[in-house]
Amino acid sequence: MPRFAGESIPKYRKHRGSGQAVVTISGRNHYLGPHGTKTSKFEYDRLVGEWLASGRSLGYGVSQNDLTIAELLASYKRFAKIYYGTGAQSEYFHYVRVSRPISELYGRTRAVTFGPLQFKTVRERLISERCSRSYVNSRCSGWRVSFAGQQVRR
Repeated sequence: MPRFAGESIPKYRKHRGSGQAVVTISGRNHYLGPHGTKTSKFEYDRLVGEWLASGRSLGYGVSQNDLTIAELLASYKRFAKIYYGTGAQSEYFHYVRVSRPISELYGRTRAVTFGPLQFKTVRERLISERCSRSYVNSRCSGWRVSFAGQQVRR
């Protein structure tokens, strides 16, 4: 049977250049201390345990300043598919519909730079795609988004 990405547990291994133990989670190396020590193995167990507890999140171990909109959307999409189900009128269905223009317009930008102007651009894009104004308002009205540390109710 084929293995799928994200199914396997990241390996505890030795970094040849420094002699330290290292584990790569979500594309980032985490140095654990001298290879083979109890401390490094405990640190490995802690990091892998946290990663598993986060649902093997793509954003685990990534600084919030480095997280892109695409990574954030992908992580939430995995959660929403399990939590809401995939029915034709489920929240997941609506999430996928609304997340497309966000991903197309701002997928590569850092999530911390997404603000009210970008939100309005996405809303206008949904309207221009012939979504009714009431649909757009219902999808966007309940969002609680933090812009520059301030809570804004839309």
